Amino acid sequence: MEGGTRTVDSPFLSPFSALHPMYIRRLSLTNYRNYRALQLELSPGCVVVQGGNAQGKTNLLEAVYYLATAGTPHALSDRQLINWNANVLPTERREPIRYARLEGDFVTDGDQKRIEITLMVNPIQQTGTDRLEKTIKVDGVNKRVTDLAGLVNVVLFSPTDTELVAGSPGARRHFLDNLLGQLDRRYARALSHYKQIVSQRNHLLRRLRDQGGDPGEMAFWNDQLVTYGAAIVAYRLRAVDRLGQRARDIHADLTGGSETFSLSYVSSVLKGLAAAAALPPRSDSPDQRALPSRDQIQEIFQARLE
Repeated sequence: MEGGTRTVDSPFLSPFSALHPMYIRRLSLTNYRNYRALQLELSPGCVVVQGGNAQGKTNLLEAVYYLATAGTPHALSDRQLINWNANVLPTERREPIRYARLEGDFVTDGDQKRIEITLMVNPIQQTGTDRLEKTIKVDGVNKRVTDLAGLVNVVLFSPTDTELVAGSPGARRHFLDNLLGQLDRRYARALSHYKQIVSQRNHLLRRLRDQGGDPGEMAFWNDQLVTYGAAIVAYRLRAVDRLGQRARDIHADLTGGSETFSLSYVSSVLKGLAAAAALPPRSDSPDQRALPSRDQIQEIFQARLE
């Protein structure tokens, strides 16, 4: 796992930041995965984690990733991160532990940030069910998930990364969202707004279908969907284009220029539409089309909704 922040061109703002050295000074885990309690002090430089199978090496790396992003590609729910049987012996019948806590001190260019994430399962007496609450703090101050963007950037490699090639489009979108959400908190917030808009719009569609009402109510949600959806697609297009340029150069070095590598983002919004096909050739690569602007993507989004 490597960390750092890198200059990135963004459709939301100017280049984010320069590359700075980063290291983890301290990592503390309580009731996280197979860790009942862990206190780990680290120094700058390369760290090699060695151990037998099923001892928690991947969980340790995942914990660092989780502190940086408040998410993980290795669990469908945050509940799976809690060590429910911590401090409970096989002969005991006590209630299982209902929380997990992660804490890390990250040093970037001499500046230290402490990130804490607590997962607490609280019972709901009225319904007999429970609810998972996630609390995020940076230097002791409560924060939202989107506030973590840019504080600590991490890259996690795992065997499941093969799903980027062989898996579903959703896996690739999830990878891009995690990557870009770290680089630009405005992207993370736009994505969060977009998901809320989709949920609200779908709720309105169901209500209009089942109960009737004024279809004109859809106009507001359609406008919001177009605005945020176009921004997200524009950002993904530019990001994949930048990655493709870098990967093409690396591949050319590896193959001595005997092979050509290309990487592109194929959006269902743009695919097969005349507006995308009418784009002019790129100045740096005449055999490829230029990327559409955000305004052009908004027009395509709007046409899809009409």
